[in-house]
Amino acid sequence: MRGMFGLVALLVGVAVLVYVWTSYNVPVAHEGQKAKAQAEQISGYDPSGDAVKDTIRLTPTTNNGKPSGAIITFIKPGSVMEQHYGLKVNDVIVAVGPLTAAEDPEMVAALEAYQRQQPITILRGGQKYEMPKDARAAAIAAMGTGAGGTPAAPTTPGAAANPPEAPAASPAPAGSSLQRQLDAIKVPTH
Repeated sequence: MRGMFGLVALLVGVAVLVYVWTSYNVPVAHEGQKAKAQAEQISGYDPSGDAVKDTIRLTPTTNNGKPSGAIITFIKPGSVMEQHYGLKVNDVIVAVGPLTAAEDPEMVAALEAYQRQQPITILRGGQKYEMPKDARAAAIAAMGTGAGGTPAAPTTPGAAANPPEAPAASPAPAGSSLQRQLDAIKVPTH
């Protein structure tokens, strides 16, 4: 009988030890993963280990001889610039954070936007979008139609775009930064 109480006490002691260990280590490990992701971002690398600046190519553009932005001529499929910002080939980057094309004619700051956690302002189809905030609206506008195949309502450049709800052409991978942002956006229905 004594042996049974001793064994139960030992098992209870081990269970308490395991509980305390996991209640401390699981949150620490989770915070460590977040810190690792932030360190990668600050260093300019995406989760796959690619340098973000190597996943996109830009060509400066001018309008009446003045810098007007940089057109995206290449973007690596699945890269942070595509997934997080929602950028596509032929988008024109007109500003990065507070810097406009006049202040940074070659839009070099766009190569460091992810690193600095800054938004990128683009022109797509004549509409101005701030990415990643307007990524859902830009994706819908790029498709060219709203719900039911009707044309998306045009908005003036620089105005907040609010096109009708439409299914995504190719959804972002589950758990990606872009998908989390798209899921967080609530589009009003009329």
